[in-house]
Amino acid sequence: MVNPKPQLCLHGRERQILFIPLALLAFIALAISPAVAGETSTSGTFQTTNQSIWSSGTAFSYDYYKDLGTTFSANPSIGDIGCFLGACAGAEASLYLSGNIGLRIGAHVDGGSVDAAIPFNATVSAPNFVYVGQSLTPTAAIGLGTTSFSATGPTAGAYTDFYANFYASGSAEVCYVVDCSGTSGVLFNGGFTQELLAVNRNNDGELRILGLDVGMSGSVGPVSFSFNPSINGASATGGETISAVASTDVANVGVDLAQVVASAVGIPISGSLGGVINWSLLSASATLDTLFNQHFSMDSSVAVRLHVEETGEDVWCYMGMGCGAIGAAEHTGMYTITPYYYGSALFGNQTGISLAPGYDVSILYAEIPGFLSLGPLAQWSNNFPLPEISVFDNSFNLDGFDVIAGTPFQVQIVPEPCSILLLGTGFLATARLLRRRTKKG
Repeated sequence: MVNPKPQLCLHGRERQILFIPLALLAFIALAISPAVAGETSTSGTFQTTNQSIWSSGTAFSYDYYKDLGTTFSANPSIGDIGCFLGACAGAEASLYLSGNIGLRIGAHVDGGSVDAAIPFNATVSAPNFVYVGQSLTPTAAIGLGTTSFSATGPTAGAYTDFYANFYASGSAEVCYVVDCSGTSGVLFNGGFTQELLAVNRNNDGELRILGLDVGMSGSVGPVSFSFNPSINGASATGGETISAVASTDVANVGVDLAQVVASAVGIPISGSLGGVINWSLLSASATLDTLFNQHFSMDSSVAVRLHVEETGEDVWCYMGMGCGAIGAAEHTGMYTITPYYYGSALFGNQTGISLAPGYDVSILYAEIPGFLSLGPLAQWSNNFPLPEISVFDNSFNLDGFDVIAGTPFQVQIVPEPCSILLLGTGFLATARLLRRRTKKG
């Protein structure tokens, strides 16, 4: 015969008493179980435009304008009209002159500007709840997209004008005893402006003398020259750290050494035979370039400020450095935490000037154009930039980035485990006492 399985027989009141500690134990197990982390994610792009390439702040632009001149006025007259007993006789005329004359000097300087963009994505995580008396330390994973900057080089221009403005009017009157007649009017009203000298006026890249374009390059005898008043810009894309170099040949001077030698010895060193064979005994030149160099760099970063609405507390999270801790809660309730993201860029500008001399020499060369050529017998050419002279070196934070607000999230503040255990112990003791009384009854 198989013994039946033992069964737990409880009356209704005993079941109610046993349910209380079982439910409480389930609540305690839930309270002390590991918290499941909640999270909020945000992505966006920090952008700034028209920032200075020299220091923090917007790009600067300077315009200078001044008149160096004088004004004049005169009112000469001639003749006279006399009157006696109501009768007038005579004639008179007057002239009025006014105007100004002088030099007008102007200049414009644009310091250069930079635009930058920092795309990012971030995820902030925190436990779903924290116990009373414990601090809360969130975590933040912040990544950058393809950062970029575009820098525009500085430009400058100046001019001098001669100006003159004139105004002339006249009047005349004639009287014949009992009758007078006259006339008046404007004789001249106008002026003119003559450009005397202009260099890159309105960023046109031209050199003008007396209004005539002479260009930014030319030659005087064996010497050739060219100037470039507009500095090149640069751009870069990449990750956390990016860089770019802008180099501008602002001035070039060349000397035709072969022409100098020919003038010194008094013999031709190149020419043509019958218009068929072109020949050259010596071809030589020396050059000097003046280079304006700018080395740009940008280090990007994103930080998040976590603001606790209920307490006003702020903690910061930085890329690669983690987050600060939110202070211990004193009471049960709820934390509402809003993330605010801040983009920053450390921009560097190293500016220098370097000289680059060079030469090109060849001897004994002849050719029949379109058929054959001979030589040169020997040729030497070289260009060797000299060490750069540093004129500016600065690193600074770019301004103009807006703050991007993320989605708020909440963390619940629950009683600490010790309090729950003490409360549970009290419930268990009470239930046991009630059970004993029930059995006695």
